[in-house]
Amino acid sequence: PDDATDACAGHPRRRSTVSRTVVAMVMTLVVTAVFAGLPVLFGTPAWPVTPGAVVVAYAALTLPPVEAAVTAALVGLVVDALSGSPIGVSSFALVVTLLLSRLGVSLVPQPRGPTSFAFVFAFGFTHALFAQALLALFGQRRAVDLVIVVVVGLLDALLSLLLFPILRRAPPYPKPHLQVDFCGGAIVRHGRKLRHRESAFKNS
Repeated sequence: PDDATDACAGHPRRRSTVSRTVVAMVMTLVVTAVFAGLPVLFGTPAWPVTPGAVVVAYAALTLPPVEAAVTAALVGLVVDALSGSPIGVSSFALVVTLLLSRLGVSLVPQPRGPTSFAFVFAFGFTHALFAQALLALFGQRRAVDLVIVVVVGLLDALLSLLLFPILRRAPPYPKPHLQVDFCGGAIVRHGRKLRHRESAFKNS
């Protein structure tokens, strides 16, 4: 036994929750650093892409709402620290976007495919819109640029094609294609349930 809550009651283990949040923050840190360095390396303008929004979009599709909200807030702090924005701007924008995204989560059965792509586009668009509005409110920019907002949404959706497979393979994250129900002694794989007798568990 560890500090886990009752897994049979459907509550995630605390250690897994912390691990998933840390993975999300580290992924945001590393990918943001990469996209900040590439334009410098190739001498091009900065790319309007927000890896933090992509990571939080994945959390919205795969994690419980409260855990996803905590992840959004902490990832937002990482984004603010890296971008030099006022602390809390990205956290607020990500949490608000996450709450609005709950309206469309049920329409995305798996974090892959066209519906997932459209979800991330909408998520990135909404987050960029809120973030720019808040920055304009704080005097960090003149006004909201809708063209940039659309480009951010599109680039975030394209980035999700790369990041989502990586996040799916991250150990703490739940695997969409494999669900294990230890309480009922059943294994669910690709929608198929294989039931085992209790004697099989006792003899193993």
